[in-house]
Amino acid sequence: MKEKLVRARRSDDGVLVQILDNGSEVEMKVERIAADAPVPRDEEGMTEDQFARMKPVPAVKRLRWKLSLSQQQFAERFRIPIGTLRDWEQGRTEPDATARAYIKVIAFDPDMVAQTFQRDDESVALTKALAS
Repeated sequence: MKEKLVRARRSDDGVLVQILDNGSEVEMKVERIAADAPVPRDEEGMTEDQFARMKPVPAVKRLRWKLSLSQQQFAERFRIPIGTLRDWEQGRTEPDATARAYIKVIAFDPDMVAQTFQRDDESVALTKALAS
């Protein structure tokens, strides 16, 4: 039997949801066709202890998945140091209030944020060219 890995998290109301490739979420349900069908190892379910130890997926990681960007691409596009992004995603640190606000702006309109940086880069290049 081919194994399939899925990304999942526990929602605020305690429901286990699968995070799809496009960033959307669906409630996870395991249904067997026949009551006597063998249960594959990956569908046996979790114990309460295992479920309680699950860690939520950080919002910035879910956003990066939704935008289909690698850590490197996300960090470069939105000018976030790669080490900081990794720390946030791995739960070693959490974004401060300013960073959380910035992440919300990126989530609201990622293209606008990227275009703003692009225009800024073009302006700096033009200023340097005029100064020389």
